[in-house]
Amino acid sequence: ARTAARWYALMAHDTIAIRGARMHNLKGVDVDLPKGKLIAITGVSGSGKSSLAYDTLFAEGQRRFLESLSPSARQFLHQLPRPRVERIDGLTPTLAIGQSRMSPNPRATVATVTDLDDYLRLLWSKLGETWCPTCQIPVRRDSPETIADWVMRYPAGTKVLVLATWRKRFSGDMMPVLEELHRQGYARLFEQDRVMSIRELLRDVPKRRKPRDVDVVVDRLVVRADGTPRLGDALETAARLTDGRVKLAVLGSADTWRIKRFTAARVCPQCDHICADPNPKLFSFNSPEGACPTCKGLGYHRDIDPQKLIGDPLCFVTETVPNLANLAAVNGDELRAKVDAWPFDARSTRWNEVPPDRLSELIDGEDGLLAHCRERLAKTRSKAVRDRLESILGDRPCTTCDGGRLNPDAAAVRVAGMTLPGFFALDVATAHDRISGLKLSESDRDLMRDVLGEILARLDVLLRIRLDYLGLNRPAHTLSGGELQRARLATQLGSKLEGVTYILDEPTTGLHQADTERLIALLGELRESGNTVVVVEHDEEVMRAADHLAELGPDAGEGGGQLVWSGPTSELATAKGATAAFLRGDRRVTPWRIRKPTTNFIEVREARLHNLKRVAASFPVGALTVVTGLSGAGKSTLVHDCLFTGIQSYHLRRAVVPGSGAVLGAGLVDRAIAIDSRPLGKGPRSIPVTYIKVMDDIRI
Repeated sequence: ARTAARWYALMAHDTIAIRGARMHNLKGVDVDLPKGKLIAITGVSGSGKSSLAYDTLFAEGQRRFLESLSPSARQFLHQLPRPRVERIDGLTPTLAIGQSRMSPNPRATVATVTDLDDYLRLLWSKLGETWCPTCQIPVRRDSPETIADWVMRYPAGTKVLVLATWRKRFSGDMMPVLEELHRQGYARLFEQDRVMSIRELLRDVPKRRKPRDVDVVVDRLVVRADGTPRLGDALETAARLTDGRVKLAVLGSADTWRIKRFTAARVCPQCDHICADPNPKLFSFNSPEGACPTCKGLGYHRDIDPQKLIGDPLCFVTETVPNLANLAAVNGDELRAKVDAWPFDARSTRWNEVPPDRLSELIDGEDGLLAHCRERLAKTRSKAVRDRLESILGDRPCTTCDGGRLNPDAAAVRVAGMTLPGFFALDVATAHDRISGLKLSESDRDLMRDVLGEILARLDVLLRIRLDYLGLNRPAHTLSGGELQRARLATQLGSKLEGVTYILDEPTTGLHQADTERLIALLGELRESGNTVVVVEHDEEVMRAADHLAELGPDAGEGGGQLVWSGPTSELATAKGATAAFLRGDRRVTPWRIRKPTTNFIEVREARLHNLKRVAASFPVGALTVVTGLSGAGKSTLVHDCLFTGIQSYHLRRAVVPGSGAVLGAGLVDRAIAIDSRPLGKGPRSIPVTYIKVMDDIRI
């Protein structure tokens, strides 16, 4: 009752009142933020925006939530420091969605980040049809109800034997088998249309015979008009003895027995493989029950990468033969002879022009270069050779699951003809079409109505925020910051929470202007659901779309930390501060002068990484170059994964990343330095002077 009273008291406030906020450079900030609105907190960099939104508002909301938990539960949760603030009234539960990159966890995918994986596993476990992974045929089991229906077709008084095939083979002598069955309480065997007593067989030792299976009589029944009550127990006992294989023998009119085989388990009728029962854990590659036994659910294994072994695909074949021979420790003349035997001139042929069958024979063959490299890596004692060979290691698809991550039993289960790994290989748009067009029976659709609704709701949000091109199995750590934040927003919209204060850190970072309008619509949906949305933002479109604007400043650092202006965006005409002046048009950005073009270029050719389609680009040396495009167009892939890593590989003499293409002109620069939005350090002892190496000189 006390908790409910406190909740209603919080909801009674129309605003979140912050008084005396002094975190970091904040100077006793007092501000009122309206609930149920889209609020933009802006200001120059270093003015205290994140200190107010994250270190004060979010930290206090998290602290209040954790205080409601028991001490034993709190010890396992990370708690932010108590914010330096006098009080915050009217604060609702807070949830922060920042620009922090995903940890390089190879198990996190687009499907797991958006919670699609959980609902898809439930769908496959309930509606999946089991197929044998070896024979590729459907595998069905007989339920006790279907077996009972088959028995009741016979007239009353018909004699029925429930048999279990004892598959512990014996080596010529039946005596140990009979003794074990007798010990377990069984009294009869069925053989050659005859029922034989085990006790009599023990007295009359049977002759030696070839190893074979033994049919044990579990129970003798008589069909009754009102049912056969012991049938269910007998079937359960027989199935337990035989891994689900059950036989029924029915005595016919001519005193002959008719044998009918049933499988209470999912047993393949051709190869006798016992398939696992579908359940949500079976379809999880993070569970030992469902993960591929070879790659443990990762979908790949470390091995010599053929593309790294070859190197630059634009090089001519004969140019790289000496290097390949030296690396694989093979005879150079013999390798050159193999290449010269090709039905085309290898001297004028580049590696990307070699036919796939010839390339596979040279690289992957029984006596190919990969086999020699693996053998040399395993036997070498030279550190230089080992470092060189390890530099051409790469992640190759698992040979067992082919990158699907699931074990053969889980990967063979199908829903409307689709396997789960095959569905994960689809992009968001295609997956939405497949789920929308799923043809199910009326009973199955009623059973899975809520699950299908959750799946479609999340896919709909991903489509609206222009993430339709992402594959469901794409690793999360390869997403850009903007893509990842929008994927997290899709998860929140799917969760349908109400009365929550969402705090976002510059959600437009990494977005093209064409995508900003969709993001604003997404934030509006969170607001319309009864939530308060607080964004730390500089984008003009977001600030104009906000209901309330709060500017901190007027400068950065010591000169900031003060509330310049706070109010509804409808009152910008009389608002103070630099932001309002720019929004009104009173101040404008002065354009930069245009520099003279340069004559030296660094070129990237044949870039095919991620979604790049054989891209060729030139970057002028000694000039400021901007790479732009829609979110997910491949900007980060081209600049960081192709250009940056290509220059690094040239200067450090390392193998290029497969698919990153060839980088020409890398020698025009001394080195490449990447500056991104990741934190400078995670350790509590890391401070700016240690990062910029000033402390090294001070210590001297």
